[in-house]
Amino acid sequence: MIYARSLKDIYMEHVGQSEVPKLFHEFCCYSLVAACVGDRIGYRYRPEALTIPAIYVFLVGPSGYGKNESIAEARKFASTLESVSHYEGRISGPALMKEISVVQAKC
Repeated sequence: MIYARSLKDIYMEHVGQSEVPKLFHEFCCYSLVAACVGDRIGYRYRPEALTIPAIYVFLVGPSGYGKNESIAEARKFASTLESVSHYEGRISGPALMKEISVVQAKC
């Protein structure tokens, strides 16, 4: 029997044992998927109407509950993927659009 592991399983294996709530890690994984997929998929429920899913993840919890740790793990996991472009720091909306267009032109 062939067993195909899901991305979530691979991600949770990457995270390993943690004091951070498992749901925080799972939702960070979903956020990575959404960021990678972007607007390249959609669902056409009528010929003239295309719905593009959007996933926004908010980690809510008290101070010291593991929000930053789960985001750091997601960033570490994403850094292992060659197909994911990274940008770190502050940037304006127009500058971000320019950065994205340069990255897409390279692909």
